[in-house]
Amino acid sequence: MSRAEKRLLSLGIRLPDLPSPKGSYLLFRRAGDLVFVSGQSTFTADGAPLFPGRVGAEVTLEQGRRAAFETGLRLLAILKEAAGDLDRVEIVKVTGYIASAADFFQQTAVLNALSDLFFDVLGERGRHARAAIATGTLAFNCPVEAELVARIVE
Repeated sequence: MSRAEKRLLSLGIRLPDLPSPKGSYLLFRRAGDLVFVSGQSTFTADGAPLFPGRVGAEVTLEQGRRAAFETGLRLLAILKEAAGDLDRVEIVKVTGYIASAADFFQQTAVLNALSDLFFDVLGERGRHARAAIATGTLAFNCPVEAELVARIVE
């Protein structure tokens, strides 16, 4: 069992099944030792957004953080597929989009849930550069979408 899988187990976390693309794109694309993961959001078992709406309006800060955390799990599942083993993954850059009410300014607090997950699972290889961007809406009325670039290490 890899170090990352042991960390997931100790945290009581199970990675979700790989998502199916909801459009004309790939879940990820490798270019040399880099992996570019397409934007992901989180959905319920019946395909609805986990928390539909905008953070600061229909979605609370804590719900937004939970959506970011669950989105991070989806990204980790995709990275595991791309690398074969999460111990080979080093996250380089994360871009997070937070559907936000006009008077909501805590986008970084929402995305911290995802960033903290990556550090908790991958240690120093989970630390990354990041942007947390407010947007009026996101596809499917999701509150959070995130994409990333990672490096596969030998």
